[in-house]
Amino acid sequence: MQGCDEGVSAISEYNPNNGMITVMLSNYGDNVWSRMRKVREETY
Repeated sequence: MQGCDEGVSAISEYNPNNGMITVMLSNYGDNVWSRMRKVREETY
């Protein structure tokens, strides 16, 4: 699930391969997606 509004953004995802749930919340409108990509690269 993901979404944004002016001034906030959020993304959450479940990886069934390792059972990992990742949730990112931000008080900036567009910065969770690039950070989530970094988490994926480092943990998956």
